[in-house]
Amino acid sequence: MSGPIFRFSRTYSLLQDEGYLIYSSLTYGLTQIRNGVITDKGSIYAALFNTGIGIERLQKIVYIIDYMFENELRAPDEKQIRKFGHELDEDDLIVKIISFLSNFNNGTRYYNFNNLKLQKGSNPIREWCEILFYAGTKNISKKKMESIMKMSSELGLKLSEVAISVRRGSDEYTLSHEEMLSATQIQTEASKYVVKSILEFLSEYRSLLSRMCHKAYFLGVHEPVIPQMQEFLDWVAPEPEFCLRKKKWP
Repeated sequence: MSGPIFRFSRTYSLLQDEGYLIYSSLTYGLTQIRNGVITDKGSIYAALFNTGIGIERLQKIVYIIDYMFENELRAPDEKQIRKFGHELDEDDLIVKIISFLSNFNNGTRYYNFNNLKLQKGSNPIREWCEILFYAGTKNISKKKMESIMKMSSELGLKLSEVAISVRRGSDEYTLSHEEMLSATQIQTEASKYVVKSILEFLSEYRSLLSRMCHKAYFLGVHEPVIPQMQEFLDWVAPEPEFCLRKKKWP
């Protein structure tokens, strides 16, 4: 004999499904950021699409829940959600990352199509590489950087004696063996700090959602309206010793 059927509200169900989308987008995106390098552009594009979508939708969820608490649990309409934006003005790594992902979501993801005839706009792969190198210069020690350059130079010279390089960088030109080796190693090291910065950012949103969704327990309504959305971010751990060595999320 089956038990009673419990019905969730439509709003609860839609927000919960959105949580699953955010969870999958962010975990997959961060994994690709951590492991993607210039020689694997497919992984970089996957990282940008998924992380950008995950963060954008997370910000919209915060806006929607806050709106519902302020408007007798009525959800905002589509126009109100689309108008919602997130602005940051400080000159910091996370600001560069969020600003870049916002621009990617809003247009630069079409760079390849838009530039088939006329060159216009910013190349997102080149911009992402610049962010990685910025993170590298801020966090990789001088000794480590010198070691990477020395090893890349020595190994690149040996490789050039037996093979040619056909790997492109962020434009139409091929990278030398030395450039390819140094870029790959620097980006691998720098990606740790990019992921750490994003995790710290997500941790703030998790705390905010936890405080907001906790109020849902005291609404006194017959059926649940707002899920505990912070649970979709329970894998977020910005502690340096943890996120600097982790390569896959969750």
